[in-house]
Amino acid sequence: MKKSKYTIFIPVGSRSILFNCRTDELIQVEKRLSDLYQKNANDLKVIKELAPEFYTYLCDKGFIVENDIDETQLILNNWKKEDELGTELGITINPTMSCNLRCWYCYEEHRESTFMNHTIFEAIIKYLHNQVKSKEYKHINISFFGGEPLLSFEDTVKPLMKAAKTMETKDIYFSWHFTTNATLLTQEIARWLKPFNPSFQITIDGDEKIHNMVKKPIDGMKTYRLTLEHIQMLLDMQLKVGIRFNYTAKTIERFIDVLSDIKTFTVEEKKRCNVSFHRIWQDNKVPYAEVKKVLLPIEEAFRKEGFFVISETSRQVGRCYGDVENSVVINYNGQIYKCTAREFDEEHSEGLLQPDGMIAWNERHVDRLSVRYGNKTCRQCILFFLCHGGCSQNKLESLNRNGCIRGYSEKEKTDYINQRIKDIYLEQSRKEEKKL
Repeated sequence: MKKSKYTIFIPVGSRSILFNCRTDELIQVEKRLSDLYQKNANDLKVIKELAPEFYTYLCDKGFIVENDIDETQLILNNWKKEDELGTELGITINPTMSCNLRCWYCYEEHRESTFMNHTIFEAIIKYLHNQVKSKEYKHINISFFGGEPLLSFEDTVKPLMKAAKTMETKDIYFSWHFTTNATLLTQEIARWLKPFNPSFQITIDGDEKIHNMVKKPIDGMKTYRLTLEHIQMLLDMQLKVGIRFNYTAKTIERFIDVLSDIKTFTVEEKKRCNVSFHRIWQDNKVPYAEVKKVLLPIEEAFRKEGFFVISETSRQVGRCYGDVENSVVINYNGQIYKCTAREFDEEHSEGLLQPDGMIAWNERHVDRLSVRYGNKTCRQCILFFLCHGGCSQNKLESLNRNGCIRGYSEKEKTDYINQRIKDIYLEQSRKEEKKL
């Protein structure tokens, strides 16, 4: 037996924490066991002899592994197994590239006449039929993106949801998600959607002043208060909402004012509402290390008010959907993509939806598959399982680059692990709260 190469030892006062970056397991140990482990980590027979129960626990949780185990290969094998045997299919559909707002950072051009036609709609229905008929999946999640998907609610979203509902059986079910600016959401739409129990991701760009400057509709309407009202409406209807805070180095500190506006949500509403912070990708002049000094205290302030914060170290982040084989993005014109964070143009397209509901993949898709499990540096890194080398798109764009794709220093890796440990304690607390 040998010590796992993913195990780290962190002294905390009179106790210590053992954390394994592959199994995502941690244990807090008293001084006696802590000293025993430190002195004999390379001579495990002593631990087995003096503390057999402790030794067995370390083996069960992956802190100790067989001598011939290749732990990195274990990670890769598990990911490959997830891809090959996954029972969930994720489909993102862009009903339109048009939008009623004009955010300065949006990479979409909002071209005219970008609404889905009947031919593409029918091809999507056939694609869904093919997936249901294959009996490969037990769960199909359809996420509407864009553009603003609610612009096509009556023409595309509603009829597609009706059609999919008829395909459900005792062996397969559909779930639904909307990425929307929420300004077009109405009581009538929300009531129609309620039986489908959809979830939502809704973006806020700063405090009231900043948000209204960024989320500018053509008619000049103020959007901040309207967005908050519609988030409240969804929570009142017992629906789940993820609030995405898009920030820059200049605007991040203003989100403390947003907290003042939403901290009045009830305890139950906060349980149905998570928040996450995402830096606008064009904002790159100030180093992230500097921005993080402001970001982390604000994230903590939201946690203290009872919100669940999905941070970069949260296991809820998981592998990038673009890395997962059972995930596809279908554009309004039938072009196929794997990533929603780049332009929906010919250059980034990875295939085309055929009239019979089949997908014709291209060479770019083959390139993505070749890099989805990270580069050599990733596979040698202690964070490999937790960080997985960043998102699939970054891996693709770093095809011939060596080194850490995310550019982490050793200190930043340590900070990442420390924050992950804090996340685990927070996640455990939330589970305990749900039991009460």
